[in-house]
Amino acid sequence: SFDGFVDRFASRARALWGSGWTWLVLDGSLTPRVVNSFAGCHPLSAGMTPILAIDLWEHAWVLDYPGGRDAYVRARCPTYPASKLEDVLRSSPTLRSQRAH
Repeated sequence: SFDGFVDRFASRARALWGSGWTWLVLDGSLTPRVVNSFAGCHPLSAGMTPILAIDLWEHAWVLDYPGGRDAYVRARCPTYPASKLEDVLRSSPTLRSQRAH
């Protein structure tokens, strides 16, 4: 479900120590995954296709979210366009084959 995705995505974002990004990606077998990156790393360099990201570097949240990064993550994650993300995830061959079984 989309709500389950938002919970997993936000949890992964909150778990990132320091600055970086949390991504929804399709890995090499087109399986959707939520991954973290830091120090300028990008999922493309690991053979993954980025679908969605949240910027966790301080410049993204420190001025607008004095409550901290967790407040920023809680505020931003529910605003992702659910229908577009569901379309992307539904089009993943891995997810289609999992639903068929």
